[in-house]
Amino acid sequence: MTKETTKRIWIEDSVINYQVGDNVHWTLPIDDLELLGEYTDPNGPYVDDYFFVFITRPEHRWNEASFYADVRDEFLNELGKILGSTLTCGLVSSTDYNSRVMWPPDIEDMQLFEFVPVEAEGDWEKLKRKLIPEYYFAFTNPVRDYLKAHENNGV
Repeated sequence: MTKETTKRIWIEDSVINYQVGDNVHWTLPIDDLELLGEYTDPNGPYVDDYFFVFITRPEHRWNEASFYADVRDEFLNELGKILGSTLTCGLVSSTDYNSRVMWPPDIEDMQLFEFVPVEAEGDWEKLKRKLIPEYYFAFTNPVRDYLKAHENNGV
């Protein structure tokens, strides 16, 4: 990997940091983490095709980080200790669109996203979507229910 594509994820002062190249791409206070998930897509092996998803409270925005980031295992071990949970990657063999919740334990292993095909308008767009499908990501019902149930109590 070149310096521009090197990715790194780590915890410092109770903040998750994700760096791409020389720039910190995003930061997230661990106290704001509401849900941790993972997803894969069929775009590998020459581009990243496996990602972690960090959903924040209270607005349910999310950041993602490459599964292939440097010091990933150390990061997951440290975050797991902080969260009081063992964080395991369950999609290592996936080569298609797939997702799952890694934390919190009460919805662990449930599917995180539904991958909904983007509707095509016109003949050219329909042909293009047949050759190169495009999807948008929607939270599954169990994830939406979890986020809704926890949005007012800060859990």
